[in-house]
Amino acid sequence: SNSFASRFSANHLQTLGDKIMIASVMNTVVAGTLCLLQARSKIARQTIQTHLWNKHGWVQGSLAISRSEIFARRSHAFEASVPQAFQEFASRPMALSLFTFACHFPWFDIMCFNIHLSAPKRAMISANCFLGTLAVCCLFFS
Repeated sequence: SNSFASRFSANHLQTLGDKIMIASVMNTVVAGTLCLLQARSKIARQTIQTHLWNKHGWVQGSLAISRSEIFARRSHAFEASVPQAFQEFASRPMALSLFTFACHFPWFDIMCFNIHLSAPKRAMISANCFLGTLAVCCLFFS
């Protein structure tokens, strides 16, 4: 018969499960490393992933780095901190998991160097954080 069970043995399914688990762990470590790098270098995660370092390794030939003197200086200082941050997060992921969660808050991104987010968008995010909290308080106390 040509059923799913006959086409795949238990070994194939176990190998597939192992691959998924390894990919999940690596994605978690990379996300945590990006958060540590963002906090230390004050460069936004999106900018780091696009122009400096991501789960596939170092990004080669970034036009933004070659055109911006400020970004080039920051990227040179950034390069030495990647292995240390990766090792630090990989050695104690549970201790830094709350930190990783906090790094995904929009307010944290506003304080970092980001070539993808304009100043008006940053102002809108900060206003939404402040005014959104006030609106929720008004709803509860009215």
